[in-house]
Amino acid sequence: MPPHPAAALLSKRWDLLAEYKDHYWRERKQLGLREALRVVDSLRTQAQFFNPSWPTPEDREADLETHIRVSAALARTAPGKTQPRTKPPRSTRRPSRVTRRDRRVRKAR
Repeated sequence: MPPHPAAALLSKRWDLLAEYKDHYWRERKQLGLREALRVVDSLRTQAQFFNPSWPTPEDREADLETHIRVSAALARTAPGKTQPRTKPPRSTRRPSRVTRRDRRVRKAR
């Protein structure tokens, strides 16, 4: 009787597979922007093979809105950018309510 198909999955060398995968992507990163664009283009071609009408104008609009939202969020968190402060610096503010409450906690007996 042939072994169950799940037995083949359990006996695989997953650690070796992960190592090969890490090596593959390290090499890809070293190839730079040209390789990244090639990979993106091949993924787009594959998606269009399965759905020739992709992307629709609605898909493009939704994608643009997402990019604008993510870009704005990243701009707000960019290191080195200073934003106008509306509150005093943290060192001069009172401790947070959580911190004050922690001082009142008694040790367990």
